This record gives sequence, C-alpha cells and structure tokens, in this order.
Amino acid sequence: MTQPTKAVLNIFPDEIWKWKFVERELEVVAGLFNFREIRTSILQERATIEEPYRKAARFDDDISFDDLFLHLCGPEELSLRPESTITILKSEVVRRARNAVQKFWYNGPVFRRTSQSEHYQIHQFGFEILGNESLIADVEVMKVAMRICKRLSLRSPRIDLTSYGCHECRPDYISALQVYLQDNPQENCRNCRVATLYNPLQFYQRCERETCQQLLENAPRITDYLCDDCRRHLDSLTRLLSNLAIDFRLDPYLARPFGYYYRTVFNIVVEDGEGETASLGGGGRYDYLSKAILDDDIPAVGFTFDMLKLIRLLDREELFHEPERPFTVFICSLSPGLDLTLLQIEQELHDYQFHTILVSSCREVESARDEAHRLNCSLALLLDERNIRRGKIRMINLVKEYEEMVDLSDILDNVFRLQRAIELV
Repeated sequence: MTQPTKAVLNIFPDEIWKWKFVERELEVVAGLFNFREIRTSILQERATIEEPYRKAARFDDDISFDDLFLHLCGPEELSLRPESTITILKSEVVRRARNAVQKFWYNGPVFRRTSQSEHYQIHQFGFEILGNESLIADVEVMKVAMRICKRLSLRSPRIDLTSYGCHECRPDYISALQVYLQDNPQENCRNCRVATLYNPLQFYQRCERETCQQLLENAPRITDYLCDDCRRHLDSLTRLLSNLAIDFRLDPYLARPFGYYYRTVFNIVVEDGEGETASLGGGGRYDYLSKAILDDDIPAVGFTFDMLKLIRLLDREELFHEPERPFTVFICSLSPGLDLTLLQIEQELHDYQFHTILVSSCREVESARDEAHRLNCSLALLLDERNIRRGKIRMINLVKEYEEMVDLSDILDNVFRLQRAIELV
C-alpha cells in the first residue's frame, strides 16, 4: 500500500473533536482581544510569494525558492501558500490599515519544502495586528499567545525574546557572521547552511549536531550589534513584560524561519510532563514586509502556532477531556421491509432536535442492544414486523437496562419521558 506523503494531513472523526476544542478556545481568546477571523486563498501567484520575501529579507538574486516553496506545474505560475502573513497583507482588506488598526486571526494549512526537497503540510493558526507601530501591539500579541496557553492549561508558558535589529544595524551583524563562518569552514551541516541562505539569522536554528552547537556558542550575537533605537526598543519591551508579570527570557540565538522580521522576534515555549521544553510557534514585528509587498508603510506584528504540534502536546499531557455524547436514540429494524417506518421515526425525532443513530437492520435484540451500547446511545428503538402490526415498538432504556413496549403513535412522548428520567440519573 502506498504511504501518504508528508504533505497529506488527514484528521479522522475520532480526533476531530480535539481540533474543534482548540478552535473554540481560539475563538474565545480572539473575542476577548477583538480579533476578527480572516480566510485567505491557499493558491497564490508565485511572484506574489517570492518577491516580498526577497525584498524584505534582502536575499541575493541568485537564491532559488524552488527548494523552499511548493510551486505548481502548469501554464500559470502558482504556489501553495507557505504561510498566511503575506496572503493577509496582499488581501484588499489590509488597505484599511492605512487609516485604522486592523486585528485578524486565521487558521488553516500551509505548505513548505525541507532542505531535502520533501514537501510537507503544516496546519497553523495565528494572530496579526496591522497599522499599529506602538510597543503596545507587540505586547498584546504576546499576551494573546500566553492567554491561549493558559486557557489550554499548558505548563509554564514562557516567551523567548530577541531583536532582529533594523536595516541600519543588521548588515553589520550579518557581515560579522559571514566572516565568522568563513573562518570556520565546513563546521556547520548542510541543513544549517541551506537555512542560512534564506535567512542569515536562521543560523541559530537548534541543530542537534555537536559541531553546529559548538559553532553557535562562539558565534557573534545580533544583540551586540543593535543600534541605539533598536536597543531602546528592546529595553522598553522587556520592561513592559516585566511590569505585567509575563514570563520571558532573552535569547540572542533565537531563530525564526523567515528573515523579514524587524526588531521584535519571539517564540512561545512550554514545558512537557518530563520537564523538557517545546516551542509551539512564535512571531514578531514585520514592518518591512508591508513595504516590500504594498510599497507602503504599514506597521505589523503577529505570531503563528503549529496546530498539530499543539494538539499532540495536549494529548501527551492528557489535557483533553472527551466530551460526553448527548442523549442519542438508536433506531434499528429487526425485520426486513421496514425502511420507510425507520426513516419516518428518525425524521420525527430530528424535528425535535434529538440525536439519532440509524441502523438499517440487526438480526437479534441482543446484537442490537450491544451495538447501541458500543455507540454510547442512551435509548434504543427496535422495530420488528410482528410488533409493528400491533402498533407497538420495543423501547430500551440503555442507562437503566429497562425494556418496555410502547405505542407506535406515542414514540415522541415516550422518548421525552425517558430522556427526562435518564438525565436525572
């Protein structure tokens, strides 16, 4: 059997409730902070994706994005969405941010390539504030991320924080980093070298190779190259976080996948049950990106989380509590030829908002009873030809294991009666 590629992310019925639980929590937090949901196209024009990255991160012209993005073959130059930030900035609604602050949140799939050219799918959610250059916006998106972690009962949420500087001070750091790498050739692995091509600051990715870790320990730190304005910005930000009692740690080696960030950059880190830390996502300020995309200055800040990583962590920490099935009526025929009666009974119950599970046929009462228990139903209605001729139907209270015969014409009244009795148990 052919194995699914990493690009395929299937969410099956026994897992979907976990996703919906998290999504409901996201909606609650979004409402608290007045963020509005936005949904952008998964298909994007290739130039729309590549040019903003190239301009905002100051990439060299000879860098190919074929090793990073998933371009589609065909007469039109299209790509699958590698993230949502650029698609939001390209949307028409963002133009309102020139005159008013806009706050959006989103939830959906994005697609990337690894350095080995394997394509894969990530499911991200994120929050963005456009049109606000104040430090308040930086702090607010961090507060949103921390609020989500606390609502989900995650252990010890923390912000790892640094600054990527600006176009005035960052070039001096990158020059120093290039000199350092030239003086230490072949020390870092291919994955680190490829990542650095697309974002020089991603040199600080957490590679597990010992040689890469040693190379990192003595590497120049961007925080040593910040200009006075960027230094004051970082100091003011940390002071606000301290006064708000938000747990954070300065990490000069912090890395994000893309290099378009300006000043504020952060990751959200939590602990698992074994005391190990896990990064769920992060973000920062990306004022330069709007200039590259729209040729207009729209200050912006935001963050993203990896939804699948979050759900797996919640699962390992046993933080999900499977919801109880609502009062559900199992309807089954023990005789052939009763399809119309089955459907009529189901239709009447649906008119009064009862949940039902319809099984076309079972051979015996006991097998029907067992199936109803397996499906966690509260009540079973079993039809057979002999009883139907008498105007009767078998009704089984599956909670109290009590069985009775009721009139076919009084099914609804009896279902209401047993629902009240079961809910009192």
